Amino acid sequence: MIAQGATSNHDESSLIDRVHTGVSRLLHPLLRAWLGYWCRPNVHGVDQIPDNLPVCYVLTNPAHTDIALLDSVTQRSGRQNPFVDPALPGAPARSWCFLNRRIGWVISRYAPVDYPRLLGAVLASERNFALVPVSIFWGRAPGKDGSLLRALVSEQWSVSGRLRRLLTIALYRRDILIQFGKPISSTLIREDCDAPTALRRASRLLRRQLKAHRTTVLGPDLSHRRTLIDTIVHGAKVRAAIHEQLLQPREAGTAQQAQLELAARKAAKSIASDMSYVVIRFMHSLLRWLWQRLYEGIHVQGLDRLRPFAADYALVYVPSHRSHIDYLLLSYVLNEGGMIIPHIAAGDNLDLPVVGSLLRRSGAFFLRRSFRNDPIYAAVFAEYLLRVFARGHSVEYFIEGGRSRTGRLMDARPGLLAVTVAAAQQTTVRPLAFVPVYFGYERLFEDHSYLNELRGASKQRESLLDIVRAAARLTSSFGRATVSFGEVFPLADYLDQRAPDWRRLDLQSASAVNLVPELGRALLAKINASAVLNAHNLVALVLLATPHHALARRSLITQIDHYVELLRNSPEATYGCLVATGEEAVARTEAQKTLIVEADPLGAIASLDVLKAPLANWYRNNVLHTLATPSLILALCQGFGRGPALGSGQGSGSVSREWLRNRTLLLRPFLVRELHMSTPGDPTAIVDAWIETLVRGGWLYQRTDGALVPPPITHDHWQRTALLARVILPSLERYYIGVTLLRASGDAGIERNELLDQCLRVARRLARLHGLDAPEFFDRRLFESLLVELLAGGWMISMENGRLRGDQRLAIVLREGASVVGADFRTALWQLRHRAPEVVASVAE
Repeated sequence: MIAQGATSNHDESSLIDRVHTGVSRLLHPLLRAWLGYWCRPNVHGVDQIPDNLPVCYVLTNPAHTDIALLDSVTQRSGRQNPFVDPALPGAPARSWCFLNRRIGWVISRYAPVDYPRLLGAVLASERNFALVPVSIFWGRAPGKDGSLLRALVSEQWSVSGRLRRLLTIALYRRDILIQFGKPISSTLIREDCDAPTALRRASRLLRRQLKAHRTTVLGPDLSHRRTLIDTIVHGAKVRAAIHEQLLQPREAGTAQQAQLELAARKAAKSIASDMSYVVIRFMHSLLRWLWQRLYEGIHVQGLDRLRPFAADYALVYVPSHRSHIDYLLLSYVLNEGGMIIPHIAAGDNLDLPVVGSLLRRSGAFFLRRSFRNDPIYAAVFAEYLLRVFARGHSVEYFIEGGRSRTGRLMDARPGLLAVTVAAAQQTTVRPLAFVPVYFGYERLFEDHSYLNELRGASKQRESLLDIVRAAARLTSSFGRATVSFGEVFPLADYLDQRAPDWRRLDLQSASAVNLVPELGRALLAKINASAVLNAHNLVALVLLATPHHALARRSLITQIDHYVELLRNSPEATYGCLVATGEEAVARTEAQKTLIVEADPLGAIASLDVLKAPLANWYRNNVLHTLATPSLILALCQGFGRGPALGSGQGSGSVSREWLRNRTLLLRPFLVRELHMSTPGDPTAIVDAWIETLVRGGWLYQRTDGALVPPPITHDHWQRTALLARVILPSLERYYIGVTLLRASGDAGIERNELLDQCLRVARRLARLHGLDAPEFFDRRLFESLLVELLAGGWMISMENGRLRGDQRLAIVLREGASVVGADFRTALWQLRHRAPEVVASVAE
């Protein structure tokens, strides 16, 4: 029997338990009524409590307020009351127990109970109970600090006293979190073991869940910042960097070593965050007020998928970066959702007076844009990040490096990713897991400055004056903001598949040269896979595909309806959408005054403001990847459907399914790299699924002989197919420019930078001549991405002298691509290609 294993403190705990139960029953009705009226707790996980099993609630430390609040919450949610009598021999007449007991009355501490009587009776019973761990946090805090107020009233890793609990209830009645854990079956616990072993197993599993709750909400216990800085300066990486510098004759000597150590300490102070709960609470209240002024609402998607990982992993948040609002919004959403806010990597351009101090105390740590030529700073930063990860803290950084001015995800920079992988090689406290985050805005807060930059103005460094300017915009409405959490990405699982020996791998070696860049591309694809489309995205996708950025209002609504339906059936990813219909999307953009609607006897016409067209490209580029594959399929089919289809074998105006699949698979890798598209599973299966979806939806017609044709121009479906086919056309035209100029270089080849310069100049001129008001059309990074894919696919050869030469297969691409890009575009490009080199070099002027 379990009772035979009892020790002496079991008798004491039984007596205390009986006294505690008696007092609880006397005070409980009044306490429950008061807390039910006064407190407004945030409750998570209550839906996990089963309705078909008796429940035993398990808490860590005895507290009357916890039981009263638990009673109130379960009654409100319709779950089993904690005072239900389980009718078990030798068990108290209630369905809750504590794993710890209080020792002392004035100055008290807690010690583990050998076993709670109720838990022992439950495991001895033949009935199956659900053991539900419950954590209640009163006044959450991320850790220790010197503030007297915080020490008294906030929830910390140290146990809350009675006085602190009363002050917390009085001051922070809305800052209470109740976390119900995953229920554990008592039948499974006692399976294949004796009663004492079952009791130890249950206690261990319950304590593990309760500790995980505490780590998820409060984060690991923070050491003092000065101690952390001392640890960094004396860390192995920093000492090695200092020693390496001292090996240089000009820097030898004790004085030089002291100077280098001083530089390391200064660097550590400039980097390290200084989290303060007072500031975090202040910032949370300030941001709640700010979001209410700026946004109609904040749409949060996928937050619940993080909770199972937060207990066991150190999370690394890797969001898209489109606005200064991003990091503020993420911290707010996490804190509001009951999760610890991360340490945030911020550029030192934000370390402004006052503002920098607030950000640092809100979790920001600052870094230079580049420290390649400063080995001491690089070592200090790597050591700091290692210490942060080793303590199990969550971290946030932007792998793109800076804010995207075009609305697209930019290529990942390897610096922080490489440091993260190196940290994962050295620390085993908690494994690392990436959390991709997609940010979407119906209206961008920095839209004015972005518009100026897109028109050619240089980027301005951040200053305090920007805050004054921003304050003047608080009366404007910016629609809805979106924070979408993607699929959690455990780092070790990914690296085990790519490089099984990654823990011993030198990241600087030739065998690891592609490891970090491939990781960056995988994370960017995960970010885009969690995209949520809003009204502005959808309107921009449609109108920018029209020749003059205008369309009948009714046709615009219908086209958006078709896009929403198409996205619901996407075989590439499950994309969200903030609007259900085209009517709703158009109404929202009209209300935001970003869409011009003109009355007309034949029907209203919707158009974009010509002066704001570059900004419309920004909204389109956020989500261009979501429709890239079907747009490519329709562009190929429409291009070759205008006349005899080259290689189709189906006669005039049609293409075979096999031909369409092969040509799509040929070009799709360029779009995947450029747009950071998700590639789940076999690409062939994805393309086949898209073709079938388009045929089923009437975007393509299938003839009786199996050939595919676009809808005839006289059919209602022709316009919607033509508009979708044009969505991806600027990318195809850009590829055509690059391939044409590469092919024109002949067998002698061309220098890489010379080819890029020619592509940019020609693209800029063609954009001007053909009314493409899209600055990304001549973005150097997009042409660089094209060259990388051409080289990877064998379409381009790197010669021994370093020059680049096109493969013979490019002739086929040029011949077949001619029908897609259009005759006027081809003619203009042909004329530029055949001019003298000095003329081509001056076309920008």
